[in-house]
Amino acid sequence: MSSSNPERASAKGLARHFEGWQVGAILIGVALVSGLLAIPRAVSPGPLPLPQLSNADLRDDLREERSLARAARDEGLSFETRTVGEYLRKLGNAEHASNGTPAPGLADRLEDVRASVAGLRRAQGQTADRELMRLRAVQGELFVRALRGHGPAEDVGQLGGAFDNAPAHRPWFDGKRFVGDDVEALLLFKARWNRITNLDGVAEFALRPSEWLALVRFLLQHPEGSDPAAQAQSQLATLDALSKRQPEYPLAFAKGTVFYREGAYDVAAMAFQQHLETHPSGPWALRARNHLLAARERAQGTR
Repeated sequence: MSSSNPERASAKGLARHFEGWQVGAILIGVALVSGLLAIPRAVSPGPLPLPQLSNADLRDDLREERSLARAARDEGLSFETRTVGEYLRKLGNAEHASNGTPAPGLADRLEDVRASVAGLRRAQGQTADRELMRLRAVQGELFVRALRGHGPAEDVGQLGGAFDNAPAHRPWFDGKRFVGDDVEALLLFKARWNRITNLDGVAEFALRPSEWLALVRFLLQHPEGSDPAAQAQSQLATLDALSKRQPEYPLAFAKGTVFYREGAYDVAAMAFQQHLETHPSGPWALRARNHLLAARERAQGTR
């Protein structure tokens, strides 16, 4: 025969008021942590915000590029187009020999390239543009293969110029290994090819939006420049170009990050403050407040 236990009964009665207390404690804990995270604290900036791009669009663009290269191999190129290709290789050789610095004869080599391109386009019109796009595509493939050690080593210099030995390109390499992927190597090649042929202002040759954004992402992470100051200037120029195409990009926040890394803490603080005035809330607001505090602390410490 069981006997009743008043103390146990009382405890059991009280326990019902605490049913599910574990979940409640977790929710309270989460609320407390969220509140703490929302309190600004001095934190140094991390990586730069990177622009978003469509990987599907990029794949489509690269598929078209491969199709152009295949057509160049299967159908061949005209004598005039191959002559342009030879001028490009001669210029590349000269640039590589000079390590990307000004040297006698470079201007003449560049003029040879541009004159041959202009002459071809005057003579053949749209046919010339199709041929030149095929030339660029097949040369791009050859360049990337050589860069990865799967083609003649001289193709890197002949097709890429001072790509691998210019002091300003040191951030692109870890020792002798290119730090980017094959797509980024190809996009760097295309941008240079467009510039030296003077076709970067022609719509048909311009990098597609997804290609351009992929290139910008690489240049923000691995800016050109032989020293930190030059690299910072390169990043700032890239950020200005990006903001013109993507007005929603957090430009002031990104510039504040660059200035902070360069030790320009007063300027960094102004940039983070500008971001907060324009975007008092949003995905970068709390970080901007944290970085603003850090910049102000550093600025006071250097006075």
